[in-house]
Formats: sequence, structure tokens, C-alpha cells
Amino acid sequence: MKVQLLATDMDGTLLDDHKRLTEKNCLALQEAHDRGIQVVLCTGRPYQTVKPYLGQLAIPCWLVTNNGAVIRDPKGNVLHTSYLRHETLIQVVQALETPPHLYYHGSDDHYTYVKSRWQRMKNIFSFERRSLKSRQQAAFHAVDTVLLSGLHRKVNYATFSQNGGQLANLIVISQDGEALELKRQQLEKIPNLFLTRSGHDNLEILDRYTTKGNALAWLCRHLNLDMGNVAAIGDHENDVSMIAMAGFGFATENAVTTAKEQAMHITCSNNEGALWEMVTLLDLKKQAG
Repeated sequence: MKVQLLATDMDGTLLDDHKRLTEKNCLALQEAHDRGIQVVLCTGRPYQTVKPYLGQLAIPCWLVTNNGAVIRDPKGNVLHTSYLRHETLIQVVQALETPPHLYYHGSDDHYTYVKSRWQRMKNIFSFERRSLKSRQQAAFHAVDTVLLSGLHRKVNYATFSQNGGQLANLIVISQDGEALELKRQQLEKIPNLFLTRSGHDNLEILDRYTTKGNALAWLCRHLNLDMGNVAAIGDHENDVSMIAMAGFGFATENAVTTAKEQAMHITCSNNEGALWEMVTLLDLKKQAG
């Protein structure tokens, strides 16, 4: 089989632990692009937090964001959005508003919806500090993202859901693993949900059919490609579907066990150039010949 589309997760795969896009991985994706392979970034992130990396890559990338809920073309145009069902969202909000009370926010294909702008800024500040930004840089980024960008909306979630508001996904964030597991158990009682994780400190909530794997299958139909000609790589629970469905499934050395179990190959870690090793294993130069 010939690889026609390469899909990569971002955090924990394409990016190192400090959220940096390394030159080695940039060159790997450039190599794939130069060989005529479509490149897709598949991430739990919303579009706004992916955009800064696109300039560094400098190649056209298809985008699967919000853990498979939103699909965009290389120009950023929305091609498809998968929303939580109305009644399901109402039940999700009710569950999230019962103890244990954990931070959460939701997104559609444009905005992020928050109960508290202050809590969201604290959340972003903590995330940005992991990327080696100074306290001042992290604080400025948090303020700019939440207050100045125009991309955040403060809502009463109960009213929002009851009045027909739509969300592509929600994410619950907490360092309390026991509380997250309890919240997961509460949400598992609600029908038509897909629950997954992209890190040890979060819980992702989507429609039951919304996965990275199904998003890639949709994109393949759009591009008239076969999933057997897709190579996909990831590291966490939310990547398992695309690794399993791709003709060439890869997991990083730092990946969770469930991802490794579905992979044909295990690369080095995200800190050592996982995409470079993936492209090397695929032997694209030989394929092109």
C-alpha cells in the first residue's frame, strides 16, 4: 500500500513536552508534503490554538480539531462540524454541575464558552507555563486569549443548553484523578456520548460517533482516498481510533498502552523526533520511486 495521507496528533506527538514544534519534525512533514502526501493535524485543540503552529510548518495542512468534531481545509474553512445532540448536552451540563465540581469549558467551530473568564485565564496560564514561557508571557497570553481575542463567550451553561446552544465538545480539567474518574462514571450513564482523554488531567466529551478516526474517514471520503492509504500517529487515548483505523498505525514511545496495542510500529518519544522516525520507517523516498 502507498501512503497518501499522513495524520499526526499534536500534544505528546508532534510537539515536545514544552509544546515546541522542533525543526526535525517540521522537516519530516515537509518531506511528506514534497512526496505528494496530504498532511493532517489531528488534535483535541480548538482551531485558534493550532494556528500559531501552521506558520512554522509552512505547508498546507488539513485540520481535524476538537478531537474530531471539526474538520477544516488548509485555508481554515470549516468543512464539517459534529455537535452534541440537544438532549444529550442538557444531560451533560446537569452532570457537570453536580459534585464533584470541576472546571470545564466547551467549544463549537469558532468560540470557546466559559462560565468564568477568570478561571479560564488561570487554566491557560497554567498550560502556557508548561511551554517554558515566563510568568509574564503566560499571563499576557491568557489575558489576550480570553479578553482581547473575541473568541471567548461567557455563558450560563444551563440556560445555554436549554435554549438550543450547540457545542462540538467539552473538556473537564482537574489534577484530582479520583474526581475525574468519578465524573467519568457519572457521564458514562448518559447515552450518545463518547468520552476520552488527551492527558492525565482531562476528560473530553463528544458525540458518540465523534472520534479522530471517524473524522479521518470523513476526510478520506472528501478527498476520494482510502483509509488503507493513511498513516496516523498519536500518543493518548483520544488517538486510539485513528491509529486502529489507519492502514499504517504508529504510536510514540511515550504513548499509553491502549495506543501502543493498536499500532503497527512504535517510534521514539515526542521529545526525540517521533515524526521524523515515522517518515523514515515509511520510507517515502522509496515509495515515491
